[in-house]
Amino acid sequence: MNSDITCASMYFKNIFISRSDNEIEKLSQIKRFMERYTADNIFREKLNGLSLSQSQLVSDYGIDIDPQLILPLWNNHTMVPDSKYSQEQNWPLVNLYWLFISDLHKYRSMLYSQGDMSITCPSFHSWRHHQSANASSEMPWRPKTFTSSIIAFELSQGCSMGCWFCGVSAAKFEGYYPYTKENAVLWNDIIEISNNLFGKAMHTGFCYWATEPSDNPDYIKFITDYQEITGHLPKTTTAAPLKNINQTRELMKLSDMHCVPCRFSVVSLPILDKIHKTFSARELLGVDLICNNKESTTILSASGRAREYKNLLKESDYNSFAKIKDEHATIACISGFIINMMSRTIQLVSPVPASVQWPNGYKIYDTRHFNSKDEYKDTIMAMIATHMME
Repeated sequence: MNSDITCASMYFKNIFISRSDNEIEKLSQIKRFMERYTADNIFREKLNGLSLSQSQLVSDYGIDIDPQLILPLWNNHTMVPDSKYSQEQNWPLVNLYWLFISDLHKYRSMLYSQGDMSITCPSFHSWRHHQSANASSEMPWRPKTFTSSIIAFELSQGCSMGCWFCGVSAAKFEGYYPYTKENAVLWNDIIEISNNLFGKAMHTGFCYWATEPSDNPDYIKFITDYQEITGHLPKTTTAAPLKNINQTRELMKLSDMHCVPCRFSVVSLPILDKIHKTFSARELLGVDLICNNKESTTILSASGRAREYKNLLKESDYNSFAKIKDEHATIACISGFIINMMSRTIQLVSPVPASVQWPNGYKIYDTRHFNSKDEYKDTIMAMIATHMME
């Protein structure tokens, strides 16, 4: 059993334990305010029309913060950090929030280094570095916080959500990989083999791709095995945090225990309302809420289904059209392998701008199959030898 903890995870933990209870409470309320501001167009209209007081925020939205004390965060429709505010003492809450965001950005920038395989697998290491350099050249807008994960596992076939903005065009849900005795043995063998091959670079891995984690009722068992073998709990993004509340709370507990963030993709305003009612602001402080609903200000990648959707829109449909940016042409964050446990397939991929050839924003170099742990190892090694020559 591998039980070490990475520098990145320790840094993430320190983001929260280094702050006082009062600071944590203030940050929780500011974060909830910003989530509502990002997602809710009516909220933005009320706020910018100066028709929302602190008492109304508490009664109508459960947000206990004076909006005038964090004015630079939302005034003039901008939420971009401005150094002049962080230096001024008359905006202490703004300063508190941006220091928090700065720490989160630093944590994310540390994640790329977790994929270092210069010793464990030099050819893969060089290939990944080359793909990252290519991505930076072809897509200069691409955030530096992209981790370029080396591996992802799909524990279902397809996805039940059918999100219109899905950047990887997830297919319809066909079933999940159950945690039977036989499947559990193969799963543990594959994670063990991968860990032996790639070492701590496995800390960049996760257990979904064009799938929804909540579609697999045994998801927690699989990621717990992953943590016990690699020493790192894989990060989770779910678009259905309310589908199984007990499973979601268990996921949040594990993420907190192992100092790893998780993310909720918010697909509609009613879902945001339910998430805010179900979980307190403090419970969600370490959880990223990605507001992908149509009313939000979140920019969407012009890849996958969002790319198809934009091609069908008229430019006059501004609310939806303007959110999908051609220059943001991929959500792919893997330079490595995607393994589907149901179809027993292994794909080697890397991010590219979405195009007619690669509409989902990632290039597929190879696709192969395996039926046993030995075939899995042989196939991975063969793909490395074929595509990652030093």
